[in-house]
Amino acid sequence: MWGHDQPLCNSNVSVTKSEVFSGVKRFYPARFKIHFPVTKMSMRRKKMIWTSPQRTECMDSDKPQTQGSNKAPYGAHAARTLRTRKAILAAAAGEFVAHGLEGANMEAIANAAGVNKALIYRHFSRKELLFRHVLEDAYRAMRDAEEALDMPADPVAALDCLTAFTFDYYCNNQSFLTLVGIENLHGGENIRESERDIVHAENISRMVAGILQRGENAGLFRPGLDPVELWLSISNLCWATVSTVHTIRFTFERDVLAEPARSARLAHIQEMVRRYALLPNHL
Repeated sequence: MWGHDQPLCNSNVSVTKSEVFSGVKRFYPARFKIHFPVTKMSMRRKKMIWTSPQRTECMDSDKPQTQGSNKAPYGAHAARTLRTRKAILAAAAGEFVAHGLEGANMEAIANAAGVNKALIYRHFSRKELLFRHVLEDAYRAMRDAEEALDMPADPVAALDCLTAFTFDYYCNNQSFLTLVGIENLHGGENIRESERDIVHAENISRMVAGILQRGENAGLFRPGLDPVELWLSISNLCWATVSTVHTIRFTFERDVLAEPARSARLAHIQEMVRRYALLPNHL
C-alpha cells in the first residue's frame, strides 16, 4: 500500500491522497479523473488518472487527445464513407440483377451491405438513383477494361482482339447484360440522367474509329465505315449469344458457351466482323 501522504503524480500540480479525498478547495473547480479498479472520481479542468496502484498519470485537458477520441480524422472518415458506398453498390447490384428494379428490396440491400437502411438513403435518396449509380459503375467497368486492352498494331488482328474481348466480357459479366436489359425495359429513364463522361461513353467509338482508320490507311478496310455501326454489330452478335444461351440450348440442344461450341461461335462472329470491314480483294 502507498503511504497516506505520498504524492500522486509529478507535474505542475502536486497532490496527495489525503488532499484528494478531503476535497481541498484550492483545487476546485479543477477536474480530476481518478481511475481505481472499481472507482472513478471526477472534477474539472485537470485530469489525474491512477491506472494501477503502481502507476499514476497526470494529463492536462488542454492538450490534444488522440487516443480514445470519438472524432476520426477527415481522411479516415472519407475512406470509411467510400467503403460503405462501395458495399452498398455491390449489394444493390446483386439485388437488382436477381429481382429487377421493382422487385429489389432496400432492406435486403442493407442487410447484404452490412448497413442500416437509413444509411443507404443518406447516400442515395431513392431506389431509382441507387440503380442508376449501379448501372453507371457497370458501364464504366466495361469501358475501362476496353481502354486497358493491349491492341495489336495490325488492324485485322485488332478487330479480332476487340471481338474476342467483348464476347469473353459478356460471358464473364452476365450481370452487366441483365442490368442493361432492366434499364431498356424502363425506356432508359434512369441512364438518361447520367453524364456521358461519367460512363466513359466515348471510349469505345474512339477505339473502333482508330482501328478502322488504320485499316483504311493500310488499304485493307472499306473506306467510310461507321465505327458505331461496326461496334453495334460486334456487341449484338456477342450479346445475343450470351443472353439467350438457355433458350438456344432448348431450341437447338447446343450449349454455345461450352467448349467446343464456344470457340466455334466466337470464330464465326470474328469472321463476320472481318468480312464486313475488309475490302473484297482481302477476303
